[in-house]
Amino acid sequence: MIFRAKYVVQSAKKFLENGALRVENGRIADVGRASSIRGSGEVVDFGECAIVPGLVNAHTHLELSAMRGLAPRGGSFTDWLRKVVELKRRMAREDFLTSTDAGLRESIQAGTTTLANVSSDETGLKTLAESGIRCVALLEVIAFEKFRAADAMDTLGDRFEAAKRFEGLGIGVAPHAPYTVSPELMSACAQFARKHDLPISVHSAETSEEAAFLYGHDGGIAAFLRDMGISLDDWEPPLATPIKYLASLGVLSGKTLLVHCNYLTRDEVEIVKKSGGHVVYCPRSSEFFGHVDHPLHRLLNAGVNVALGTDSLASSGTLSVLDEIKFLARKHRKTFPARFWDMATINGTRALGVSRRTGTLEKKKSADMAVISLEGCSGRTPLEMAVEDGARVVATIAQGRVLHNVLA
Repeated sequence: MIFRAKYVVQSAKKFLENGALRVENGRIADVGRASSIRGSGEVVDFGECAIVPGLVNAHTHLELSAMRGLAPRGGSFTDWLRKVVELKRRMAREDFLTSTDAGLRESIQAGTTTLANVSSDETGLKTLAESGIRCVALLEVIAFEKFRAADAMDTLGDRFEAAKRFEGLGIGVAPHAPYTVSPELMSACAQFARKHDLPISVHSAETSEEAAFLYGHDGGIAAFLRDMGISLDDWEPPLATPIKYLASLGVLSGKTLLVHCNYLTRDEVEIVKKSGGHVVYCPRSSEFFGHVDHPLHRLLNAGVNVALGTDSLASSGTLSVLDEIKFLARKHRKTFPARFWDMATINGTRALGVSRRTGTLEKKKSADMAVISLEGCSGRTPLEMAVEDGARVVATIAQGRVLHNVLA
């Protein structure tokens, strides 16, 4: 099969005008000017569009997709968290399955071909595995009281064995956050991830309340935990910032995804850099909570690999990574959009350990592509045009299969 378009964007730094790709057995067999690509089989011409590398959502909670608009912003982060917990408690197993399925469909329609989903139990793993896109199930772990750590690890082991039964499904570990996972359990999760060579994803430095809790302040997070019936009797605050705390527990490595990182000191940026860890930034979720000064440029300038995530529909309007790119382009007008496209493609695949297979449109790589209509858009490059309001995803191709095409 051959795919043609006005532009083929191989990476944020390289594009072809009037380009084409030949796909065989799910991989890119050839890429170049349309006039030079030969082959038999169907030819799909997308016309006034750009074929770009498939978008990568390195952090999302698909099971919360039913909460779109149900957890409106109001009050503090912990007020919002209470709303989400309350809504989750009302959901039956079927609701979680329906929500995950709806979130996956929306993600695919938005051009996502690689996705890391935080999964609170086995619900939805089959859906992820059969989605047609590259999915990583991040097995969520939550238990703050010290005596619950052993049981939580036993459960994680069982869930890991269950997840391995789904062919093609990536697996990772997701101890939720420093304020919902005990230090003993956090260390055990890190050891488990190292033993099985898995990525580990942690919500980190998400709010100022998180840092205050780690320094022993009896504020919003402590009140939230007590409201949830969690005892703080055996909690000994580490008197450290979130990243330094996680580093002391052995969590940081080249396979660590630090999600959010809205509040980082300069020392912490350097710690992340030296560890080889990755930061997953969720721009619109950050904006939703009023975090206005994300250390994005400090991280990028330090050479930290920064990927993009959408978080959930409980804190973001869509599951579209393209919408995250557009948001960043509007917010950082002096930054060339190509930098954000890297975050949405190759950086995400590096964070998830699949950059040799996908993330750019090169020969022998997986044929993972998003097709963006540029009709009515203007700019010097296709990536500049694609951050305009009128640009929209019209097709999604994963491993050579057309999963979505509104132009057909």
